[in-house]
Amino acid sequence: MVRLATLRLVCLSAGFVLAQGSVPGQCFGTGCEDENDAFQPAASPQQLLQVTSDRQPTGAVMNAPDMNTLQQLVAEGARPTAVEKMLSLLQSDQVASSDKPSAQHKAALDFNKTLEDTFVKNIRDDHDRAQNQMNNLTNILAQCTSTFKNAKGRADFLKQDKSSKKRQHEGCRATQVTLAADYKTARVNFFDKFLNVTKEPHSNRPASPNAAMDQYFKDLAGYWQQANKSYFDLKTKYDSAKATLESHEKNCTSQQASFELSYCAWHTSASDAIDDYQDCWSKANQTFYDTRNEVLKTGEHRQAEYNSVRRMQCMLAFFLDSAKRGGNATAQLKACKHHTANTSSLTLKNITPANMENVSSLGNLSLKPGDANWKTHEYSSIAVPSTLAKVLDCPSQKPRRTTMTSHLLFTSKGSASAYQNIWSGWYTKGNTVSSGDGKRGEYDALKLSTIKFSDSSGKFAEYTLSGNYMDKSLRDIVVGCGLTSSSKNDGKGKWKTGHCSIGTLKSSSGLSNLNSVLRLGVGDGTHDTKDWCVFMLKKGNGAGDFHGLRHHMDHGFSFGSEGHAAGSPNQVYIHGRGYSLQEARKVTTTSTTTRASQCSGRYAKVTFNNTANCIVAGEVEFYCDGTKRSASISHSTPHYRAYHAARSIDGKTDTYFAVCSHPKSAYIVYDLGSTCRLSKIRYDDRGGHQRSKTLDVAMGAAAGSTAHCASRTNAATNHWQVWNV
Repeated sequence: MVRLATLRLVCLSAGFVLAQGSVPGQCFGTGCEDENDAFQPAASPQQLLQVTSDRQPTGAVMNAPDMNTLQQLVAEGARPTAVEKMLSLLQSDQVASSDKPSAQHKAALDFNKTLEDTFVKNIRDDHDRAQNQMNNLTNILAQCTSTFKNAKGRADFLKQDKSSKKRQHEGCRATQVTLAADYKTARVNFFDKFLNVTKEPHSNRPASPNAAMDQYFKDLAGYWQQANKSYFDLKTKYDSAKATLESHEKNCTSQQASFELSYCAWHTSASDAIDDYQDCWSKANQTFYDTRNEVLKTGEHRQAEYNSVRRMQCMLAFFLDSAKRGGNATAQLKACKHHTANTSSLTLKNITPANMENVSSLGNLSLKPGDANWKTHEYSSIAVPSTLAKVLDCPSQKPRRTTMTSHLLFTSKGSASAYQNIWSGWYTKGNTVSSGDGKRGEYDALKLSTIKFSDSSGKFAEYTLSGNYMDKSLRDIVVGCGLTSSSKNDGKGKWKTGHCSIGTLKSSSGLSNLNSVLRLGVGDGTHDTKDWCVFMLKKGNGAGDFHGLRHHMDHGFSFGSEGHAAGSPNQVYIHGRGYSLQEARKVTTTSTTTRASQCSGRYAKVTFNNTANCIVAGEVEFYCDGTKRSASISHSTPHYRAYHAARSIDGKTDTYFAVCSHPKSAYIVYDLGSTCRLSKIRYDDRGGHQRSKTLDVAMGAAAGSTAHCASRTNAATNHWQVWNV
């Protein structure tokens, strides 16, 4: 049998003194490094477990632990470190005898398997969940960057267009300087050097016919002959120079407007790209670091518990193997005490976020058309500033959403049957209240970033929405997950795992068994059509019954459950953090106005895109500031046979414009007669695979100089469609 001094070393690893009456006269506590140290009273195992276990053991756990006791501790949720302390109390002869296996020997084997199947599995599962959280947050940051890069690509395209139009305008103004000089020369020659100085050769005509009179008329005839020729030559040059300059100046003014509109389009696109990216990144990055701090803390606990499990298995291996009990048992058990497991598999990855993209590469956005100093800054190189037209003002940009506030989305008694899973309010708009129990209007309309579920006792769980679900209302999220008031649980597929996982756990209080992700549409695990919940916060499937007592006690806090509003006896709440309804309306309205005002000009170029062998387009109607505008054809991609561009505006829905031989895209430039602020396009085509998959609109003051301002995906229909630009 192992000496008591040896067993004392086993207990040193736990850092406590053996309970009175177990091994009298022996010290098993912190600081007892010598077996001759005095006996020190200590708490009983029962008292130790009250401190170290997550849950209070039942009365069945007594001061003399055995393998069955340890099994029960594991089943009741005790942590590995607490079980390790209890295991170190066992004397080796309680575990195995030297001659033959005992019941305790078999129990030890079973317990060793429990350690692996329960503790190690739970540790690895928790690690995997934590790693998935970090992976998801890393992906959200990557989505922010990917979206920004796409937006930057569009802004860069508009920047190139702006630069091209600037060069055209500057070239036009440079030519204007030359034409102005030509006009000035023609004017000087005509007025200053001819009209203003030309005089008849004689001031007085002779009184009577004589030789002097003959000479007078002879000189006069020669003068007028020369003057007549010079007058018309100089006047022709003057008129031509003046007309050329005026025409060119109008063209330059048109190019100036086109350049300024393209500048506004680029400035708005680049500003929105930066603001949206910074908004997305700041929210995701804050969540990333908040979550990282939490998972790193839990990661340290997991590694400590993993080491504890491996030390217990080392002790069990010593007790179970009689051969190991020979020789220096003290050293062998001491080695178990100091055993350090390889925890590299529990090291979290993706805990350092990628660097944010450099947004300054989009260009200098400090000024835009309409700002006080923009004209001076942008047109400093223009040689004829006095002839520049009035600079256009860029349309007001959409207000940036800089603050988020928490809003109540829903509240009621948890036991209220009116708000169970078949309540239509979870899925349809309306049916809202401004006070008392029920749904608030924000449930239908508030664009969310986080969701918090709580009750009046103070328990709560808050989730950060994942990228695909952020900036959506809770109703839109529920409907997007495919849930309705008539959904039926068949116990298979999505009903077991959840229809959607929409966010990651951010923080919680007073709740156990929480899942790391918020799931929607979770069934009880069986084919029970009504037994499911809308919002499932906890692991598993509601203990097999969302309406049962066990669910309420052990697995509650589901919302929109079978037969009741939530698995809590208290008043329950759903809060969402996002932007106010008023701000949301402002963003929507202003964004539409901005896009409409960017689509401005006399000429509209509509590009039809497809990969079929032919592109076929039907009737097109244009609306300027809400009023329908007649259009004519300026020019287009060469058409197929008799399917010419004019068929797109002939008022007939059974005639078409067509371009064949796999063109990928085709365009028509429409002349709207005068400047148009495009607000809507109404169009009809034949549908089918030859319809336009996407449409692009570009507008400008000149037929050959238009700037892209809007795009749309075409529906697969042969009916009229309305495009609010």
